[in-house]
Amino acid sequence: MIRMIFCVRRRADVELLQFRRSWVEPMRDAAAELARAAGANRHELSVLLDLPENAAFVDERGYGAPYDAVLELEYASGAAVRAHAGDPKLAAARAKVHQLNSTYVDLAASSVFFAEDLAAED
Repeated sequence: MIRMIFCVRRRADVELLQFRRSWVEPMRDAAAELARAAGANRHELSVLLDLPENAAFVDERGYGAPYDAVLELEYASGAAVRAHAGDPKLAAARAKVHQLNSTYVDLAASSVFFAEDLAAED
C-alpha cells in the first residue's frame, strides 16, 4: 500500500475552534471527493485533540508541536497514484482542497509526502 500523508498546521491567526469549524468540517467532504477523484482505496482525516498528554510530549520529551490535522489517502500501488493524474475531476477536487488550505493552513509549516506501508514481521 502507498499512502499520501498530509500533516497540517493551522495558520497562527486561526484559533483552534475556528480551524475545526472552518477547515475540518468542510475538509471531510473535500477529502472524500479528493479520494474518489484520485482513485484512492480509502481516506482518513484525523484532528488533534487538545489534551494535556499532547502538551507533555512537547514539554517533557522535547518533541516539536503536534500537527493540527492529518489527512491520509491510501492507494494499492504507485501505478494507482498515477492513474488519475490528468483527470479533470481530480483537478477540481484538488482546487477545493487548495482553497481551504490557502485560507486556514500554514503551508510552509505543514508537510505532504508519499509513504509505503511495510508488513510487520511475524
